[in-house]
Amino acid sequence: MSITKFLIALLAFVEILMIGCSDEPQLPVTPIDQGTLNKVTIINITALSYPTAIIDPGEQHIADGNLIGRNVIIAVRWDSENDFVDANGILTLNYNVDAITNEGQWWGTLTLTPDEPAIGGEWDITWNGRSTKTGESEWTLPLHMVGHGIGGSIDGMHLQVTNTVVYHQPFGFWLGNVDGFIKYNSK
Repeated sequence: MSITKFLIALLAFVEILMIGCSDEPQLPVTPIDQGTLNKVTIINITALSYPTAIIDPGEQHIADGNLIGRNVIIAVRWDSENDFVDANGILTLNYNVDAITNEGQWWGTLTLTPDEPAIGGEWDITWNGRSTKTGESEWTLPLHMVGHGIGGSIDGMHLQVTNTVVYHQPFGFWLGNVDGFIKYNSK
């Protein structure tokens, strides 16, 4: 008797599983409209990033052994062979770093405007990272950046990169190696 109950329970479970996995529970064999599915396209990108001018030095003070900076605004450049990110931008940065070692947290926003007029639009990007001292007077700051395209041909595209910044004096010139991808849905 227990084997019969087990088989009935197993068959009921399989039937529930099959109905639950269907896109249309009433007609589980109805095909999905393939015209509604979009293909995801990924474009790998690289760029060299660097500052071109300080627009606003923001506010800076020391508290409890930490150097705290807010709302520093810097003009930046991304040089890339990819027209989507070959661009000028405005970077806003904030930081809480150790006043002696200059190690600590950095975060902010970046708006990039592609050079190519046919592309149009702009990238709205948020970023964060942690600086570490990697030499006598050298710091490395891997920035994790995520953004989305607004307007033009980049509208709706998503950007995800790591910008590994190396600088040799606190708050001076830097060079960053950008590596990541752009992702969007295409038909």
